[in-house]
Amino acid sequence: MPRPRSQFQNIKYAFFQEADSKELLIVLHFHLKNEIMVGKKKSKDVQFVTQVGEEHIKLSEVRRSAYDPDELEDEQREREKRNRLNKMFTKFVKQVENASSKTRHNVDFDSPYRALGFHGCPTKTMVMLMPTKDCLVDLIEPPFFILDTHEVEIVYFERVNANLKNFDMTFV
Repeated sequence: MPRPRSQFQNIKYAFFQEADSKELLIVLHFHLKNEIMVGKKKSKDVQFVTQVGEEHIKLSEVRRSAYDPDELEDEQREREKRNRLNKMFTKFVKQVENASSKTRHNVDFDSPYRALGFHGCPTKTMVMLMPTKDCLVDLIEPPFFILDTHEVEIVYFERVNANLKNFDMTFV
């Protein structure tokens, strides 16, 4: 009798990126082993995103004092919403990890290390690249960038100089 298929067997990497004071998005990202059809396109990356705060800037209003009670209340409400959503998503991530641990295909969510992030240009636009335990990722700007560090043989640095802030890095 064949074994039942696991819902988790196609997941190569799972990422969870919480919202912080600078980033207004909570991201659950799944990098798959095999492509699946999403709409009418094949994709190896499936992502679920929710926006925590407001990105728009009110141009009509003049910025009030830093001690304005309305502004302080808005900031407090946004912090509480961000913390509540982060807790909800963290609970979901733990539930998925627990459910997958009962199968042969264990899913461990990895989180990017923001403190070690740097700006880079893997495609056409400049993005924030952040390392995780096993990858170098950009989960915000499509096309998403996920580089498995176990597959990297050589990292080549070019134009490295103490006087320059920028340099070129190539992964082979």
